Amino acid sequence: MRVKAWLAATCALAAFVVARPAAAVGPVDIELEGRYWVNDFEKVDEIEDLDDEASALGWRGRLWFGRFGVQVEQHESDPSDLDPQATYTSAELEFKLLEFGDSFLGVGAGWQRNEYEYGPYTSTAEGPRLSAEISVELVWILRGVARAGYYPDLGGISDGAGSTWEDVHGYDWELAVGIHPLPFLWFSAGYREAQISGDGVSGAAAGPADLSNAGYFGAVGVKF
Repeated sequence: MRVKAWLAATCALAAFVVARPAAAVGPVDIELEGRYWVNDFEKVDEIEDLDDEASALGWRGRLWFGRFGVQVEQHESDPSDLDPQATYTSAELEFKLLEFGDSFLGVGAGWQRNEYEYGPYTSTAEGPRLSAEISVELVWILRGVARAGYYPDLGGISDGAGSTWEDVHGYDWELAVGIHPLPFLWFSAGYREAQISGDGVSGAAAGPADLSNAGYFGAVGVKF
């Protein structure tokens, strides 16, 4: 897929930049995090309420220029027996509204893109994204993080079999606690939920419907 190729190229470029010692000089920070999300997929509409185990990998890359940041992240949902498989991707600009020591309150705005694979058919819902984040140094090497994103208008999606949803919107949020044994290394664990809602306008999907993923995750990250 073109999107996955673009993301692979982005990761390769980030790895090249990180490999250069000069990239860590000055007021620029690079953060890379990989995670495993142990989540359950759930579909709720007026006909059925289905759920399935859908654990998969995710990652986040962030570049800080002082109080300004750029972030790209992706999470996968891979149900064992149900459709759709999903890829949640976002890119946004961030700004630290408040900084107090090693803690901060930030806001962001960008673009959300969700891809849903129903067998050979892929449907994409995308639109603007707003976000907020608070990161607090709790005690010594322990840090707490809360993040939330809201997507007011993702357009519509279809399952390729005659069912179509419109007025799709959604949100995601997560809470995590991390241990930073070294200034450039951290390990974290937390809980994440992502959900979209829409109105079915054709086929078996007629009526409101929700697609959601929720569960615990573990992550490891590095900072340059």
